[in-house]
Order: sequence, then C-alpha cells, then structure tokens
Amino acid sequence: MIDYREAGTKDFNCIAQLSAKSFGHYPYFDCAFHNAFKNEESYNTYMEKLHRVNIKANAQQNKCFVGVKDGEIVSAALIQNPAKKKADVEDYVKAGGLSLVYPVGLSKILDFFHFSEDARADCDRKHPSAWYLEVLAVDNSMKGCGLGSGMLQDCLIPYVQKQGGQELTLITNTEGNRKFYVKNGFQEFSQRTLEKNGQRVGNWSFCMDIPKQQNIA
Repeated sequence: MIDYREAGTKDFNCIAQLSAKSFGHYPYFDCAFHNAFKNEESYNTYMEKLHRVNIKANAQQNKCFVGVKDGEIVSAALIQNPAKKKADVEDYVKAGGLSLVYPVGLSKILDFFHFSEDARADCDRKHPSAWYLEVLAVDNSMKGCGLGSGMLQDCLIPYVQKQGGQELTLITNTEGNRKFYVKNGFQEFSQRTLEKNGQRVGNWSFCMDIPKQQNIA
C-alpha cells in the first residue's frame, strides 16, 4: 500500500535522486546538457543537482507530494497552482541555482530555461487557468507497478479537485509517456517538435478536465 503526503524540505534530496534516476536519458534533458559531460557519472550527478534546485525553487509556491511504501519514497510529483506565480530566476538563485552554472556555463542554463518555457507554451496559452504537472517520477525498480497511475488518481487529481481546479495539464517527450497519460484519462491537444543542439525532440501537450467535487449533504 502506498501512502501519500506533502513533501518536506528533508525529502528534497531523496526526491532529486529519484527524479534523476526515473528520467534517466530523457530527451528533454539529454538534448540540453548531455554533450557537456565526458562520462555518465558526472552527467547523472548534474541531473540530480538540477532536479534538486528545481524542486526547491518550485516547492515554495507550489505543491510537492511523495508516495511512501514501507518507509521509503517510491514516487514523487510537483504540481503548479495557476493562482501562484511560477518560479523565476530569483527563486532558482535562492534554491542554489548558481551551482548549476559549472560545468555547463551560464548561457546553457539560461538557454535551458527558455527551452523549458517554449516546451510548455501551448499549455500556458491554451489552458492558462489549469494546474500544471511539472514532475512525476517513480522508483525505477518498481516501474510498471502502477506507481505513476496511483500518484495521479489517488493523490494529485483528488488534491486539485479539492482546490477547485478544473484542469490539469502537462507535457511529455516520449511515446511511452504519451500512452501512459492517455491511459490515465488525459487528452492530447498539441504536438510539436523542439530543436536543441542539433537534436529534434517530440513534445506533446496534454490536458485533463477535473470534475467538480460533489458536496454530500
């Protein structure tokens, strides 16, 4: 059985490790950073640091949840509230973002932020009042066990519903994830190809309508 709870600051390192392993060679990150590293170990270490900074910067304004089994974090998710401001450069600096400059360089970091904004642009433009799923990560050793679906159906969607949210959006960059989100009730509304460092990456935008919570008399 998985227990869900809001993450605390003490969980951030574990979530960063989980996210770095879960995403692995995810096209979205590979095309932006992989060519800056000579070996996999240094790249994986950097990815963990990138996820840690992202979680810290966003968790102050938004919500981060974890799924726990037998005392261990096995899934994690970060969702953004449309009523809250998105994390900006100052938030990332406060979260330790300057540590990301080495060894990739400041221009690559700034370029990645623009790349990220472009990737989610269709969500922001077509569904500006929707909640946004920034991160959904699961333990690699338990993939295929329903952890991702459980986090969505038993934690995130009920939470957004309780907050009065009417839509939940996200982007993904792999065919496997496309099928996963369709299976979980999302509708694809945009498909584009992103280009970065000579590489082309598929970018698909999804939205789910969240039914209103029924008041029981």
